[in-house]
Amino acid sequence: MPTLSNPSEIARETLRQLATRRMSPSPENYRALYHEIAGTSADSAAPFPQRELKALLTSLPNEQPAQQRLFKRFAQAFKGESWEELKRGLGELFAQLGKEQDLPWSELFADFLRQWESKQTGLTVARKREALERVLSGGAGNSELLFARLQGLVRSWSRNEPGADEMPLVEAAKAAP
Repeated sequence: MPTLSNPSEIARETLRQLATRRMSPSPENYRALYHEIAGTSADSAAPFPQRELKALLTSLPNEQPAQQRLFKRFAQAFKGESWEELKRGLGELFAQLGKEQDLPWSELFADFLRQWESKQTGLTVARKREALERVLSGGAGNSELLFARLQGLVRSWSRNEPGADEMPLVEAAKAAP
């Protein structure tokens, strides 16, 4: 069979071969035979699923900064029809989800509540609230950063001395007759 270079000649020959080989004229058979005749790889020429990915893209949440960053990456992959960019974006998404689940939030909240309720020298409830608001606004949109900052806040509160009206139990037991 002579090598064909014109797409319309390849298409004609593909239809002829489908009839000669008595293959059903399905899109899969046509595509496989077309690439066989053209001498190209069927894997590299797989069509980019425009409609399906566009529907997926419009359904993605896009409110928080991390979501916006991933949305932008998916939009660029869709616009450039880049499987590699899409693969990297999905990898980043799953890596981020894995990191968020690994953080010991329950322990941090338990320590936080313990320190919030205890009285420390020089720390009023208002000052604690201000510090907490600064931490929350600075860590918005990034759970790892928020976790680290909350952990630092709790650590700094725990280093303070107990308040004057709150005596540690050990010292209270020694002072009792």
